Amino acid sequence: MRCAGLSPRNGLGEDRNHGGADMAQVRTWVGLDVHAAKVVAAIADSESGELAVQRMGGATAQVAEFCAGLAAPVRVAYEAGPTGFGLARELAARGIDCTVAAPGTC
Repeated sequence: MRCAGLSPRNGLGEDRNHGGADMAQVRTWVGLDVHAAKVVAAIADSESGELAVQRMGGATAQVAEFCAGLAAPVRVAYEAGPTGFGLARELAARGIDCTVAAPGTC
Protein backbone atom coordinates (compact mmCIF):
# COMPACT_ATOMS: atom_id res chain seq x y z
CA MET A 1 0.00 0.00 0.00
CA ARG A 2 1.23 3.50 -0.61
CA CYS A 3 -0.01 7.00 0.07
CA ALA A 4 -2.54 8.18 -2.50
CA GLY A 5 -0.91 10.08 -5.32
CA LEU A 6 2.63 9.52 -4.05
CA SER A 7 5.27 7.19 -5.36
CA PRO A 8 7.16 4.92 -2.95
CA ARG A 9 9.92 6.81 -1.11
CA ASN A 10 13.22 5.79 0.41
CA GLY A 11 12.99 2.26 -0.94
CA LEU A 12 10.13 1.30 1.38
CA GLY A 13 8.21 -0.35 -1.44
CA GLU A 14 4.53 -0.71 -2.18
CA ASP A 15 3.56 -2.52 1.04
CA ARG A 16 5.10 -0.16 3.61
CA ASN A 17 3.89 3.21 4.85
CA HIS A 18 6.98 5.18 5.77
CA GLY A 19 8.17 2.66 8.37
CA GLY A 20 5.15 2.80 10.71
CA ALA A 21 2.40 0.28 11.37
CA ASP A 22 0.39 -0.47 8.26
CA MET A 23 -3.13 0.47 9.34
CA ALA A 24 -4.65 -1.87 6.77
CA GLN A 25 -2.97 -4.79 8.55
CA VAL A 26 -4.35 -4.01 12.04
CA ARG A 27 -7.96 -4.92 12.88
CA THR A 28 -8.10 -3.74 16.50
CA TRP A 29 -6.22 -0.82 18.04
CA VAL A 30 -6.01 -0.65 21.85
CA GLY A 31 -4.75 2.22 23.99
CA LEU A 32 -4.25 1.31 27.65
CA ASP A 33 -4.20 3.59 30.69
CA VAL A 34 -2.25 1.28 33.00
CA HIS A 35 -2.18 1.63 36.79
CA ALA A 36 -1.27 -0.92 39.46
CA ALA A 37 -4.86 -1.48 40.60
CA LYS A 38 -6.80 -0.88 37.37
CA VAL A 39 -6.52 -0.56 33.62
CA VAL A 40 -8.77 1.32 31.23
CA ALA A 41 -8.69 0.23 27.59
CA ALA A 42 -9.86 2.35 24.66
CA ILE A 43 -10.58 0.04 21.72
CA ALA A 44 -11.06 0.93 18.05
CA ASP A 45 -12.17 -1.67 15.50
CA SER A 46 -10.79 -0.54 12.14
CA GLU A 47 -13.22 -2.72 10.19
CA SER A 48 -16.50 -1.69 11.82
CA GLY A 49 -15.43 1.74 13.10
CA GLU A 50 -16.76 0.81 16.55
CA LEU A 51 -15.17 2.50 19.57
CA ALA A 52 -15.41 1.09 23.09
CA VAL A 53 -14.02 1.58 26.59
CA GLN A 54 -13.37 -1.30 28.97
CA ARG A 55 -12.38 -1.02 32.63
CA MET A 56 -10.69 -3.97 34.34
CA GLY A 57 -8.42 -4.88 37.22
CA GLY A 58 -4.69 -4.31 36.96
CA ALA A 59 -3.66 -7.98 36.81
CA THR A 60 -1.31 -8.51 33.87
CA ALA A 61 -2.85 -11.86 32.92
CA GLN A 62 -6.37 -10.38 32.91
CA VAL A 63 -5.38 -7.48 30.64
CA ALA A 64 -3.45 -9.76 28.27
CA GLU A 65 -6.36 -12.20 28.11
CA PHE A 66 -8.75 -9.35 27.28
CA CYS A 67 -6.50 -8.10 24.46
CA ALA A 68 -6.02 -11.64 23.11
CA GLY A 69 -9.80 -12.01 22.90
CA LEU A 70 -10.19 -9.05 20.54
CA ALA A 71 -10.47 -9.41 16.77
CA ALA A 72 -6.95 -9.99 15.41
CA PRO A 73 -4.55 -8.64 14.43
CA VAL A 74 -4.37 -6.45 17.54
CA ARG A 75 -1.97 -3.58 18.22
CA VAL A 76 -1.63 -2.23 21.77
CA ALA A 77 0.05 0.90 23.14
CA TYR A 78 0.52 2.22 26.66
CA GLU A 79 2.73 4.60 28.60
CA ALA A 80 5.43 3.03 30.75
CA GLY A 81 4.75 3.42 34.43
CA PRO A 82 5.13 1.78 37.82
CA THR A 83 3.93 -1.59 36.51
CA GLY A 84 7.02 -1.95 34.30
CA PHE A 85 7.19 -4.00 31.11
CA GLY A 86 5.58 -7.21 32.36
CA LEU A 87 2.42 -6.46 30.43
CA ALA A 88 4.35 -5.86 27.19
CA ARG A 89 6.17 -9.17 27.66
CA GLU A 90 2.90 -11.02 28.32
CA LEU A 91 1.28 -9.50 25.23
CA ALA A 92 4.30 -10.42 23.11
CA ALA A 93 4.13 -14.00 24.41
CA ARG A 94 0.55 -14.10 23.11
CA GLY A 95 1.59 -12.76 19.70
CA ILE A 96 0.19 -9.26 20.24
CA ASP A 97 2.22 -6.30 19.00
CA CYS A 98 2.73 -3.74 21.79
CA THR A 99 4.39 -0.35 21.92
CA VAL A 100 5.41 1.09 25.29
CA ALA A 101 5.90 4.85 25.21
CA ALA A 102 8.32 6.62 27.52
CA PRO A 103 6.64 9.05 29.95
CA GLY A 104 7.09 12.66 29.00
CA THR A 105 7.79 11.96 25.32
CA CYS A 106 4.18 11.36 24.27
